[in-house]
Amino acid sequence: MQEWIVGTIVALAACNVLWRYAPAAARRKLRSLAAQALRKLGLARVASRLAQEPSSGACGGCSGCSTDQPPGQTKFSISVDALRRTAQR
Repeated sequence: MQEWIVGTIVALAACNVLWRYAPAAARRKLRSLAAQALRKLGLARVASRLAQEPSSGACGGCSGCSTDQPPGQTKFSISVDALRRTAQR
């Protein structure tokens, strides 16, 4: 019995990792397939909630896409005096 419980936990953890790192298009397709299967089983309310798009972004909701500049392209300036003070240390 313990082996079944551990196997179930490991399988669910693997599914969670695969879901997290799967491309957004694959997650949408899997979500729609799961909703269709739930409708066939008579679980229409669960299927309708599953078929809804998540409120966060396609990649996970870090809100990194909302910035004007791509990541790693932060602009900054430094004065000549600040460079001199740093070099004198």
